[in-house]
Amino acid sequence: MISTALGFSWVGSLEMVDSEQQAEFFARILSSISDHIYVMTLDRLLAAGHYAFVSPQVERLTGYPAGRFVTEPHLWPSLIHPDDSPAFAQHLASLQQHARHEIEYRLMRADGQTIWVRDSAQTEPAANADQTTIYGLVSDITQRRRATEALTRIRDKALETSRFKSQIVANVSHDLRTPLSTIWGYAQLLEIGGQGPLNDKQRATMMEIKNSAQYLSEMINNLLDQARLEDGKLKLNLVSFVPSEIVNQVQANMAVPAHAKGLNLSTDIDPNVPLTVTGDPNRVRQILANLVTNAVKFTNQGTVRVRLFRPNPGHWALQVSDTGLGIAPEDQSYIFEPFRQVENNQADSLGGSGLGLSIVKQLTTLMGGHITLESQPGQGSTFTIFLPLLSNPNSGTSASTPRQSVGPG
Repeated sequence: MISTALGFSWVGSLEMVDSEQQAEFFARILSSISDHIYVMTLDRLLAAGHYAFVSPQVERLTGYPAGRFVTEPHLWPSLIHPDDSPAFAQHLASLQQHARHEIEYRLMRADGQTIWVRDSAQTEPAANADQTTIYGLVSDITQRRRATEALTRIRDKALETSRFKSQIVANVSHDLRTPLSTIWGYAQLLEIGGQGPLNDKQRATMMEIKNSAQYLSEMINNLLDQARLEDGKLKLNLVSFVPSEIVNQVQANMAVPAHAKGLNLSTDIDPNVPLTVTGDPNRVRQILANLVTNAVKFTNQGTVRVRLFRPNPGHWALQVSDTGLGIAPEDQSYIFEPFRQVENNQADSLGGSGLGLSIVKQLTTLMGGHITLESQPGQGSTFTIFLPLLSNPNSGTSASTPRQSVGPG
């Protein structure tokens, strides 16, 4: 016997109430649940099922009366979007093999609208071995799906915009190289007297031209690296190299600008660091040069210290510390973002493209490492790069480098 009392339907064999009072209590519970609840018996031999219980919320969900789903077992499958019917059939098949299964699919309502639902079900064996009882909960997830699809469209558009921007940056950077090379070439020609001797004032002007050209060249290289990193096109050249040599090279290159500001530039190489490591030496040099350049730029007096050490058996590390301006805690969250710089009068006056630290972090991540920052305004900053000690089948037992300390540049 089928009953539809109090707005819900059940089959007599699964009747759950034995009094009008209990039925009313049951109905109140169901009415407080916004999702649709159902009980279905699935027959393996007939490859078909029928609904033993359908909650009244099914009418709000589909626009069809609850009783029709009990009397017309094929009504629910007929409402499933044709493209999702195979997945629903697989859902029923999975429920016969597993105790739980969940699926999302589209339903076509009586008013012609199409909605998305999530059908979560669990099973238990019925009295008949060839039958399975399914207890399910169907939720309307249309709004969530629409929001997800909207976010996906926004993400795809953002990725497309980012790729377009990276392509423009790469193209413009390449186009800038030709005139910049010409400027650099003529500056060198004039400097060596190719157009006649220069007086002191002209030589000083020529030095300014060369310095500006060098600055533009470094900015172009940073722009190209940023574009390649964003597109995932920057590849590492992994070889065996001596990390202490890179530390000494960067120290030698930065000795003059550090000395010009009256800074003490020193290096400290831990003997526990292997003589050779595996990685991309050019990118490691770029990371260290960027950090030391920043340290010298933002330090007016005191010391810039470069340290090479081994923090644990699986890593080696480069550390650059200074006694410069420091970075406020609220600024540390974004300084590794492209084109972002600390916003204060002193930092603004020093210029820069805001790409150096972004490239440092991205290269470090690309190498499988990570970067840390310790800083307080007016107390300087310490950047530490941790890189993994990769296996190098071509190297024998690693030796150690002696501790070195270099004084003022």
